[in-house]
Amino acid sequence: MDYHSIALSGLPASGKSTLVSKLSLSLRWEARGIGEIWRQRHKEEAPHIKFDKYWANSSIEKNRKINEAFLEIVNAGKVIADTRYAHIYSYKTLKVFLTAPLTVRALRAFSNKTKVEFRDMNLPDIETLLQKREQDEVVMGQKLYGLNYDYRSPEHYDLTLDSGLMNVEQEYNEILKELEHKKSFK
Repeated sequence: MDYHSIALSGLPASGKSTLVSKLSLSLRWEARGIGEIWRQRHKEEAPHIKFDKYWANSSIEKNRKINEAFLEIVNAGKVIADTRYAHIYSYKTLKVFLTAPLTVRALRAFSNKTKVEFRDMNLPDIETLLQKREQDEVVMGQKLYGLNYDYRSPEHYDLTLDSGLMNVEQEYNEILKELEHKKSFK
């Protein structure tokens, strides 16, 4: 079986966007992020409030609609997706989870001054924000998919990578190995 898309999920600031870009360039598949859709909605509907608050307080119905729209994009194929709830994608989508210790993720966010949300924050505040985001994502997943659902659970993924122990090149190579491994079982 060949995978037709790759869905990257993971903890906030675990390196999803960087890996999505690398895979997209290499495989020549479109890079898409569900966060793009959310940020556009935020800009149109409530630019006066912080994005995190906007997202955490969004309705279940709005979440369902955006997740369903993104599902169609990913399931159409040849997409590298930066997403959250990967279990919803087709069996033809390689589902990868990125994790890393909180301190590693906070240091990445602190050094990444291109992201406006972290620009004027100190390290402890970034850690607090990342923990809050992670918790908000767990709660929203439970609202959408049931109280026992946790997007961080390995059962939802074909591959889990610790970006605190690997660089982007190593993560990329592990994903390519997984893609090749599945091809050999055709």
